[in-house]
Amino acid sequence: MSGLPTAGLFTVKADSAAWLTGGDFDLEGSIVTVILGIVIAIPMLIGAAQKRP
Repeated sequence: MSGLPTAGLFTVKADSAAWLTGGDFDLEGSIVTVILGIVIAIPMLIGAAQKRP
């Protein structure tokens, strides 16, 4: 689950703004990931709309 502590080989602590690092939800909750997802999704949606009959 996102945001839950897990055991691993490395422990990384990001000391930056929560909106940038994702805060308790880790990287998938950051603004960087949201913008990247939108940038990838827009061309896919445009392409799908153009192929509609």
